[in-house]
Amino acid sequence: MMDFHYICGLPILYTKIDPKTFNKEEIITIIKRNYSKQKVRQKWSKSFMGTDIHHSNGDEDNKNFETPNYSLLVKSYSKPIEEYKKFVGIKKEIGLYLNVANYTCSSHKSFMEPHFHIGCEFSMIHYLNFKKTEHSPTMFINPLESFLWWSKKIQSSIKYDKPSQSWLLGEFSYPTEEDDLIIFPSMLRHFVNNKTSQEPRITIACNITLIDKGENF
Repeated sequence: MMDFHYICGLPILYTKIDPKTFNKEEIITIIKRNYSKQKVRQKWSKSFMGTDIHHSNGDEDNKNFETPNYSLLVKSYSKPIEEYKKFVGIKKEIGLYLNVANYTCSSHKSFMEPHFHIGCEFSMIHYLNFKKTEHSPTMFINPLESFLWWSKKIQSSIKYDKPSQSWLLGEFSYPTEEDDLIIFPSMLRHFVNNKTSQEPRITIACNITLIDKGENF
């Protein structure tokens, strides 16, 4: 099932990836092995906010860590990406280039600072290893300041039971489960406050770029 909706005017796709369509356990095993070598792998951020998770962004050439084979996984993303393209209304002659940007892994209390993805039009998060009772969902930041104007009365008078009502909030999240996948415009800022857990929280982050069909990227 593919759930298409809008949040603050931004097109969102929320769906699931069938774990039988790719080498899920192999990827998870490699990432866990990398994590066991170094809990904080962080070459991406220079911010004072203090991102302290294990992730591969900016450190892909580090020979101390293994790189998972994402080829089958990328193929499993084809259908949701094409459906999202239709939902957004992108012209047929425009192609989509997918880049696996990063994996994240954490079972220690840690923080990934608010950020958006530059150099692309859309972003994607795949929750590869996620336990609802242990792990924190991704928090998205309302791109509009209008939520500051709503009175407490209107905020308390509306039953908040679906993501499309997030216009009321400064931050919002989805009721995340393992194998969930979300596609959203890359300008939508997001962050994660990880809790201490038995199992590591593992996600795959991808960027989607618009290209002319036939263009080499």
